[in-house]
Amino acid sequence: MPAMNRSIALVARGAILVVGIVLMLVPGCRRGGTGAPTTQQGQHRAEVLVLCGGSMRAPIEELVEKYGAVCGDLVRVSYGDSADLCSQVQSGGKGDIFVCHDPFMDWAAKQGRIRESKPVGRLAVVLVAPKDGTKGIQGVADLAKGGLRIGVGDMTYSTSGFIVKSMLRNHPDGEAIRKNIRFETRSHRELVEAVVMGNLDAALTWNLVAHLYADRLNVFALPEQYIDEVSSAPDQPSNLRNIKISVGILSMAGDGEPVRRFYEFLTKEGPAVFRAHNAAPLRE
Repeated sequence: MPAMNRSIALVARGAILVVGIVLMLVPGCRRGGTGAPTTQQGQHRAEVLVLCGGSMRAPIEELVEKYGAVCGDLVRVSYGDSADLCSQVQSGGKGDIFVCHDPFMDWAAKQGRIRESKPVGRLAVVLVAPKDGTKGIQGVADLAKGGLRIGVGDMTYSTSGFIVKSMLRNHPDGEAIRKNIRFETRSHRELVEAVVMGNLDAALTWNLVAHLYADRLNVFALPEQYIDEVSSAPDQPSNLRNIKISVGILSMAGDGEPVRRFYEFLTKEGPAVFRAHNAAPLRE
């Protein structure tokens, strides 16, 4: 066999081996004889409905794509603000899997809406600024410079906004930084895009969303010592330095087997995928 043909054969065998390993991670799924993914029964495509917070969209899209390559279950995802999705969860509407950040999984569990859940990553608020560095922003302390236009998450209703409020309260330049805040929103993508377009000089946003624009923005960590470890608000997460991303099976979930398959896939494959999207590593 010519050397090139041998190389192609080795690559093909390696690809088959990788697919086989992933298939072993998804019990109950197999490939059909035509190459199309099917369920184990081969009768119909089972459906799983995922309710997912918008900030987690990119990693979940990747995980759904990976799952579709090895299992015939049809996964549909409804994206939205985590707090808004909680209304759907509370009303007992349709949904099988819930993907959200703190404090919403704990809230849903206390409402009796979660059968089980597991963390797959961690959100952190980061500072983003244009790569050209024209404003000289290299960290949070630089946000106190006069005349800057800063965007943040909604400081009344959003978890990221509550973290920003904590930092402003504890940072020695907090009041000067606060005076430069020009825009608040619950949409982190809107925040980051405003910086990209030049409508804002900097923004404080979630790490996962900042990662989507890493080629156009500089990203800086927030000094953790200025963020409260224990929240002073009873309806907020107790540890603002450890905002977990969790996936859970909703109590209103349908057919248990397809839901269980995708949940187990998320909990096994999710941490690595979320980390690749710049999620912070999990803490004990």
